Amino acid sequence: MIPTPRPRRAAPTVLAATAMLIAAASASVAAPATGKEARAMLFAAKGYTLATSSSLSEAERDLMRKVVELSQQQGQALEYYASLAYSPDEGIQSQAFQGASGHHSVAAADAAATAACNALRKPGTRGCTIAARVLPAKYAERSLTLSRAATEAFGKEFKRGSGPRAMAISPGTGNWSVVRGAEATAKALAACNTKAAKAGQADCAIVIAE
Repeated sequence: MIPTPRPRRAAPTVLAATAMLIAAASASVAAPATGKEARAMLFAAKGYTLATSSSLSEAERDLMRKVVELSQQQGQALEYYASLAYSPDEGIQSQAFQGASGHHSVAAADAAATAACNALRKPGTRGCTIAARVLPAKYAERSLTLSRAATEAFGKEFKRGSGPRAMAISPGTGNWSVVRGAEATAKALAACNTKAAKAGQADCAIVIAE
């Protein structure tokens, strides 16, 4: 039976292995978007699409679909952005088959899943690669992307009302924070970093602010 990877944010040991990959993404974060700009770029919180690697057989692609469906049935849904990684030498039915879920970008999910897989693959086997990705419905590359949960929080916590507000995200851990009112930017950044630090990487940046 194919092992079901537990959907998770990157653990501290994984974060240590992916810090260099995520640092580049974090450093390249552009000036914060306005709420209007963010609404135009973000995808719907509901719905997803599964993209599988062309290197997999049709049977393996079918197994990827079943893994995602099973994760939902078990209450451990793989939510975008999520990636599943495996070692080509060990195949997808091995302990090294690992997933990372709830990240803010494809790159961050790929890095976390690949690092988790490489940490568990057998010595001498080929490095891990991506088997499948869970993406938002109608996904296309955009300059601002958020996890499904953070996208939902943007709609419920950021968009409503008026006044100063800010949203910070952690590229490496998938955490985020929305704060409204005086000193919203500083407070959102601090709150996000407090959460991210518990997962091993306080790398938050403000991505939406008004």
